[in-house]
Amino acid sequence: MPLPETNQGASRAAGDGVEQGMQRLPGRSHAARRVVSPIDIPLWDRAKWHGAFYAVAVNGEILPVIAFIFSEPDAAKRIFLGWRQAVGDHDKDDAITIVLIRGILRDQPAAYRVLVRGSWHDGERSEEIVSVVRHLTMTPVKTVNVDRFLSAVSRQGGYELMPAVMTSPAGPPQVFEELVIRKDRIVVREAWEIGLHDEDSVGMRAEDDPIIPDNVTGAPVLELLERLRHARSE
Repeated sequence: MPLPETNQGASRAAGDGVEQGMQRLPGRSHAARRVVSPIDIPLWDRAKWHGAFYAVAVNGEILPVIAFIFSEPDAAKRIFLGWRQAVGDHDKDDAITIVLIRGILRDQPAAYRVLVRGSWHDGERSEEIVSVVRHLTMTPVKTVNVDRFLSAVSRQGGYELMPAVMTSPAGPPQVFEELVIRKDRIVVREAWEIGLHDEDSVGMRAEDDPIIPDNVTGAPVLELLERLRHARSE
């Protein structure tokens, strides 16, 4: 059973940051605005998301699991109860979109960010999308847990998402399996590919120092980082 990955004690962990991003896709205007978000901000503030736990069955007979680790069990359960009321126990339409952004820190190649956002693709062309997201920066030493999980998702065509809490720093998390949500899709991005108007740009931070392949010039992320750093300095 893989160990949980948390941001506690990590040298460059971002914590669970709230970001509000506004996306104007080509051809859209301010004539109509739609909020797309699976995030209840006060509830997430109370729950205190701080890690992720991955589990993959050796025999492949059950779906791989990613459990979000929280500090406050009641709020964590309420988050998933609300999600299950909204999408059921199978999120077929990917209303709760889970994104893993890899390669965010050159000096920590295994670091990645988990981004939770809404699906931004089902609106009318006249709409502008406002999305409140949640993200957490993970800084493991190795990529083995994530690699094993993603390989299993690819083989088995889906995974299970659950809430969990850490009852002790040394022990395994308590996973609330009764609140499971089946997922068919997980989005995996390389940080250098994410540009200014990308739907996952809300998952990037001004202090990121992404890994850019040597053969890539003009990486889209550079313009995004310039904008983020300029906004931070104002």
